[in-house]
Amino acid sequence: MKFHAFCRFFSTSCLFGKAVSDVILARYACKTFQDEEVSDDTIHRLLHLSSRAPSALNTQPYVCVVVKSDSGKEALAQAMDGPNPAHVRESSFSLVWAADPNPELPPDAPEFAASLLKEVSLKQQSTHEAWAVKQTMIAVGFFLIAATAHGLHTNPMEGFKSQAAVREAVGLPDKYDVPVVVAVGFAKDPRPAASSRRPLNETFFCNRFGQSFKAT
Repeated sequence: MKFHAFCRFFSTSCLFGKAVSDVILARYACKTFQDEEVSDDTIHRLLHLSSRAPSALNTQPYVCVVVKSDSGKEALAQAMDGPNPAHVRESSFSLVWAADPNPELPPDAPEFAASLLKEVSLKQQSTHEAWAVKQTMIAVGFFLIAATAHGLHTNPMEGFKSQAAVREAVGLPDKYDVPVVVAVGFAKDPRPAASSRRPLNETFFCNRFGQSFKAT
């Protein structure tokens, strides 16, 4: 069996493929957390897995602040809005994801990377900030799935009083944009009914917009 054929078989036909599917389907936005800490070793493992997310030219234009002390959670909670202060306070820890609109290239970047970043990646975006947030959210997605795979529950939150308030709560410099804060812990209440999703034929198309993708 050729390597690519083996990979397709492995990902769709064995327990690994099923496990990945189960993890994705198990993820949901958890609203209540148990009073139980997540170990630092587990947090470190999740951060490592998140760091493997792809980014344009491997720029990794983001930083992430882990908020786990009582005083840190209270400061962050004060910057949140709606029901989200409670989610931060009750969580084992929260992550403040911050996008850097003007990142430095990694030391192993090829010589053409700077011009490519400027003339291709950044040129396709309305602002540098929009580009950086897009790259950051890929890493956030990796984190959400990795946390679920480790038996944890997450709640990604956009509801905060302002980005400036969140930056001040965790000491971030003004240059960073804050797209999302993620509360993490062990679920206290049973999972609610799965939320709906739009029908696939309204979201996914084949070759051209409006042409539904149909499995064969």
